[in-house]
Amino acid sequence: MNMIGEEALLEPLARLFRFREGTPQLIKHKPVIIVDLGCGPNTPFYFYLIQKGIKIKKYVGIDPLLSRKTIQHHNKNNTVQLIKNGLKKRIPLPSSQADYVVAFATLEHFNHPKGILDDAIRILKKGGKIILTTPTFRAKPLLEFLEKIGLLSSREIHEHKRYFDKNSLRRIIVSKNVRVDHRYFEMGLNNLLIIEKLRTT
Repeated sequence: MNMIGEEALLEPLARLFRFREGTPQLIKHKPVIIVDLGCGPNTPFYFYLIQKGIKIKKYVGIDPLLSRKTIQHHNKNNTVQLIKNGLKKRIPLPSSQADYVVAFATLEHFNHPKGILDDAIRILKKGGKIILTTPTFRAKPLLEFLEKIGLLSSREIHEHKRYFDKNSLRRIIVSKNVRVDHRYFEMGLNNLLIIEKLRTT
């Protein structure tokens, strides 16, 4: 499926780098339920998973910008559920449902990232993981420059509410019943955060 609409030149490449960082965390030998927060207008991560041979029991994509064409494309696919929603503080899904919640370049767009993260933990099964990437403070001037010269999406960059580092990410994790791993990638311009819901909860 082709990407819907025109994209700034570096958007597909930046997205690919984020997907490559996150997908090694996924189990590949059994079907999984994946919730994609901020799946975009055309669910690129779903198609990336298919390309990589990840077994999908169910894929739930949530985004206020989901296009009508994408919704129609997935209409008869029983493994895909699409929800057109802006995610203010709550994720409109039952508790303990997902094996993985992914949020690639999404957390920086939320007004209430702490509430969204806490709710993402709620919808995880025990042993499930949140996999997210979000730009660091160091990335802000570079992203704004690349946006100014037309290489990144103006809408995306202008919608950034905040930037993060390891400490600021850890401060917004409310639940104590999780294991947290963090590392930087892309020369410190991006965070990769893995939150695992402990089986003892």
